[in-house]
Amino acid sequence: MIGYALVQHQKVRYLIATTVTLLILLFGWNSYLNYKKVIPSATSEALTLPARQISYIYLNDKGSLSKQEINTINKVTPVKELRANYDVNSGDNLKNLFPMNTFLNGETIINDVVNHKITLRTTQTQKKELKKYLKLWITLGFKHPIKYIEVYLAANSKYLNPFFGLSGANNSLFLNAFPKYGNFLITTWYSKYGPIFPNSIRIHMQTILDTILAIPFVSIIINVGFPSWWMLILIVIALSAKNKKRLLLSISIMPLILMVLLYTVTPINGYSRYVIGTTAILPIITTYVLKNSQQKVRK
Repeated sequence: MIGYALVQHQKVRYLIATTVTLLILLFGWNSYLNYKKVIPSATSEALTLPARQISYIYLNDKGSLSKQEINTINKVTPVKELRANYDVNSGDNLKNLFPMNTFLNGETIINDVVNHKITLRTTQTQKKELKKYLKLWITLGFKHPIKYIEVYLAANSKYLNPFFGLSGANNSLFLNAFPKYGNFLITTWYSKYGPIFPNSIRIHMQTILDTILAIPFVSIIINVGFPSWWMLILIVIALSAKNKKRLLLSISIMPLILMVLLYTVTPINGYSRYVIGTTAILPIITTYVLKNSQQKVRK
């Protein structure tokens, strides 16, 4: 919106007020979380794609790595455990190898935290090891660019496939479920509450929703691979516009591009819940691009 305002030559005080408001919200919220001693998400959450790319090089081209480089990898993700935990479509297992972890999805990980084998907060030593790990990731990227691209495409094969559809038979994106995760994730009040409708009605509702989602037009729009290709079409339309319009339309597509890039570095390949926000803004951005690309530029 700030970029749009700049192109439209809005008043400077509006831009300043908007920017200051955003900064106050951002830093104010972070300060509040720090005040409440909320533990931030572990760095491993954001490094599942680099971990898969580095692990791929180690598992398939170990000879190209020096002892020092292998040692750098080993300090972040133990190399002896890479083969058993490597899955190009899911980075969760590799993420669980990191020395810090806030993704407590199993009793084993929780026990490791309790026994101080892994930490919830990233220590200074771990930060230094992660910096070396990321530097190595960049270095290996220059040495093996094709392999990095191969891993990226394989890790996002479902996000780039317009015929993939939705993952899972009972897609929780459209009908929430009440799974039992085990005692380590159940709150003390969990047993006091339950769904309003019985499970039989929920099963019928799921069948109705599955039927609606199977309608050809609907199934194409909600496909997890649809936003990526539609984004490319909008980019072509934007670049085909006149000079001033080209800049304006390019700015308007940036949020869509960033959202697509964001879910292509997530741990799981093809999860519809990662794409729901992108799918939601597609009509807005599409309408704006098509409307402005057809308007004549005022002299």
